[in-house]
Amino acid sequence: MQRRRFLKTGLGVGLAAGLGGTARFLFLPPGPSSPLASVNELAVRLYEGLSDEVRQVACVAYQHPLRQLHNRGVGGGGLAVGPRHFSWEQRGLLTDLFHSGLSQAGRERIPRQFFLRWPGVQLTKLLFCGDPRNPPYQLILTGPHLNLRLGGTSEEGVVFGGPQVYGDQRGNGRRGLPGNRYRYQLALAEELIDQLSPGEREEIVCPQAPPQTDIQLRGAGASFDGLPVGGFSKPARQAAERLVAGILATYAPDEVAEARAALEANGGVDALSFATYEEADEGPSYPHQIFRLEGPAAVFFYRGYPHLHAFLHLAHDADSPLKSGTFLGNNPKELVGG
Repeated sequence: MQRRRFLKTGLGVGLAAGLGGTARFLFLPPGPSSPLASVNELAVRLYEGLSDEVRQVACVAYQHPLRQLHNRGVGGGGLAVGPRHFSWEQRGLLTDLFHSGLSQAGRERIPRQFFLRWPGVQLTKLLFCGDPRNPPYQLILTGPHLNLRLGGTSEEGVVFGGPQVYGDQRGNGRRGLPGNRYRYQLALAEELIDQLSPGEREEIVCPQAPPQTDIQLRGAGASFDGLPVGGFSKPARQAAERLVAGILATYAPDEVAEARAALEANGGVDALSFATYEEADEGPSYPHQIFRLEGPAAVFFYRGYPHLHAFLHLAHDADSPLKSGTFLGNNPKELVGG
């Protein structure tokens, strides 16, 4: 090869490699570490390394109202994660946090949701409520179909520190949500429906699902859509147990243990009611792509039509909801239509 041609080729390869490295730095996050440190250790390391400028936007007091915020999974409070405000090392810590708060199975789900599979944490916003060096604290990552809370049970006894939100675009508007990361939860619900009597299958169907963000805990004595799991046959109750276990299995084992303790303190899975909703029916039989398991201190809400938004909210005591600031009073009516 001639010297001039060799130099031109070498410069082209070097330029391409440099541009590729720049693009990765700007648009793609670091991969997760192996092994992963604990959520608390990672949170402290991240918090201590934040600049004053970032702290002013991404960090608030533990009792700040933003800690209560949940929705269908769009950006919430805090600061957008990206190279402008966070170093490569900090984005690595955020990626590790993204994975450390999940089970091994969950790491194949939430970080691989449709919108997150390439940009990862760089499509989220970071919010610290409180200081991880002096708990309680809550680290919240929000983004498309995501509201991931890390930091453990809140001081009010709400599991995960508040509602978790997850979802996936795959299978949009299609019967059975083919290819969806959470299709298995719909399949578990179908197994439960299979175990019901014909009469029970009719009674669990309700005409209209609640608004998707309607996941407040109603407490003892409340009425719920559908039928109580405790009244089902043994095979159907076992199927309900598998459904609940399958939903919780996305999260870290210590968080699942806390969720289980909260469930048992409020009557277990038998105290939940199971309902599906007509608006998701695509014919005379299932899949009923919207279903809800709800009890005094737990809501599992799977909205698989027209695509999946799912919500999970549990507490040890439904009468001690998330709070912030000074108590002013109770709104006598629910907010609907959201």
